[in-house]
Amino acid sequence: MADVVPQNAVSASLASIEANVVIAGVEAVSGIWVIYAAHTNQCVIPELADTWHWSFAFYAVLCFLGVIVAGFALEAAAGLIERLITRPLWGRNNETAWQWYRTYTKQPDLAHAAKAQKWIWKSPQAYQEFSRRRLRILVARNTATFLLLFAVSWLLFVSWSPWLLAGLFGAAMFTWLWLDAQKAWNLAVDMADQLGEP
Repeated sequence: MADVVPQNAVSASLASIEANVVIAGVEAVSGIWVIYAAHTNQCVIPELADTWHWSFAFYAVLCFLGVIVAGFALEAAAGLIERLITRPLWGRNNETAWQWYRTYTKQPDLAHAAKAQKWIWKSPQAYQEFSRRRLRILVARNTATFLLLFAVSWLLFVSWSPWLLAGLFGAAMFTWLWLDAQKAWNLAVDMADQLGEP
């Protein structure tokens, strides 16, 4: 293991932040700011200072951390809504997905999925492909949740407007994209099971 180069702690921490969390955080923070600005009749684009001050670096770090925390919060909300959509909340089959969901997304057999996953971990090309597919699924799910929450928040804190319908339409569109991306993922898992090593 002498050829392994130790990673800097800061770069290792930054590399562990998933892109979908950052995207979700930017969506959440932007949505909160737009609704706040509309509710208080402020300009959406805030005025920036003309001169640089070192305290801005501190605020920039706080903003970055705020985006990450907001991203995790949106991911939690998206996970809860996903749970509500895909499986019953109680009963003895509460861990089994609804039949419509299993059929539409073409859920693979667990034995085949485990075999495919083993190959995905071994193949850099397969790992890269499935990482891209996973990012697509999570960003679509998080964006659908963001647009739904944004539309409801706009109705509650601002007023009725055509933007509400646009938000609901966007949420429906990204929900379809999320389900379609899962179907594509599951079909790729079946293909990986056929191509991978036994």
